[in-house]
Formats: sequence, structure tokens, C-alpha cells
Amino acid sequence: MKIKILNAVLWNGEHREVGDVFDVSELDAINLISRGRAVAYSEPAAIDTNRAVGVTKSEPETLTKRRSYKRKASD
Repeated sequence: MKIKILNAVLWNGEHREVGDVFDVSELDAINLISRGRAVAYSEPAAIDTNRAVGVTKSEPETLTKRRSYKRKASD
């Protein structure tokens, strides 16, 4: 069973950081989850949608940049 670590732990002689995902036995996973040190990990769903629907240009228009200072008045 794959789990994601919530707190740093020492597991099988190796230091595991927060956010590490690794595979352990079912009994070990239940033990870590019940102690609040891990959560069950599921693969994120792949995004298969095209977010650029309706875009006709491949290049965006150039944007005008604002000055970070005031222009001095000419005398």
C-alpha cells in the first residue's frame, strides 16, 4: 500500500521527510495512518483537457509595461 508521510519518521533505517511517498505492507500502513503520521496515497488524476480552447493566436499580444517611477517633467 502506498502512503504519504505527514511527519518525518525513521523507517527501516532510512529517514523519510514530510511528503515522501513509498510502499509499505498493509499492516504497517494501517499503523502509520492510525498514529497520524501518514495518509493513504492515491495517484493524482491526469488532466486531459485542453485549457487553450478558443485561442486563435499562438503568440499573446505584447503588453504595455508600467513605469515604476514618475517621469520627470521637461522644463
